[in-house]
Amino acid sequence: MLAFTGRYSSIKDRTPPWLHPRAAVLCSEILRCLRPLPCRFSDLSYQMANRVQIPSNNSALIAMIADEDTVVGFLLAGVGNVDIRRKTNYLIVDAKTTVKQIEDAFKEFTTREDIAIVMISQYVANMIRFLVDSYNKPVPAILEIPSKDHPYDPAHDSVLSRVKYLFNTESVASGRR
Repeated sequence: MLAFTGRYSSIKDRTPPWLHPRAAVLCSEILRCLRPLPCRFSDLSYQMANRVQIPSNNSALIAMIADEDTVVGFLLAGVGNVDIRRKTNYLIVDAKTTVKQIEDAFKEFTTREDIAIVMISQYVANMIRFLVDSYNKPVPAILEIPSKDHPYDPAHDSVLSRVKYLFNTESVASGRR
């Protein structure tokens, strides 16, 4: 087993002698891209591609209320955001999270103007079902998603129940069943 440790002054010193020269160039590119994370997680992909992100007023965020595994997966996909006041667009729900904290996060996310979709795990939505069912604005849209530990139950999905209700009232109004 080879071990390579110590302080390095240049890329030539950072790569072990047995490493192919092209791999050394690749290592230098990776090291160049590894900088401290910016405030906005989604900006990282733009920095790595050497592109400048143009801020616009019509961009919107996706908010997450879910368990740690689900939120981390979406954060790695670039959904996360931390604004100037250190407010995030996600809430990680674990055993210590109270229903009051979930309610407050839901109310905050549904009133923020920069959020277009609130993704919430179905088992978390069941904890605040009265809020989810009473929410009737089109934006931000509420999307219930399954989690790793809790299977999806279509009987508890508020969006699906509203769609079924719409189709049932349309079929009754048109005389079809």
